[in-house]
Amino acid sequence: MKRKKLTASMIALVMSVSLPMTTYAANWYLEDGSVTVNADNSGQTVTQGSDLQCRMRLL
Repeated sequence: MKRKKLTASMIALVMSVSLPMTTYAANWYLEDGSVTVNADNSGQTVTQGSDLQCRMRLL
């Protein structure tokens, strides 16, 4: 019984920490051009049309 309660608490904690992360997503509009995602050893870049929209570094 104690193990079930601990597992449920851990799942709730992980969900409460990870769910707000989805709010940081960018909006992409296909009428503004195609979205291109490039990844290499230094990180990821996302461009739409000719504008660099986002750069993420890998840790």
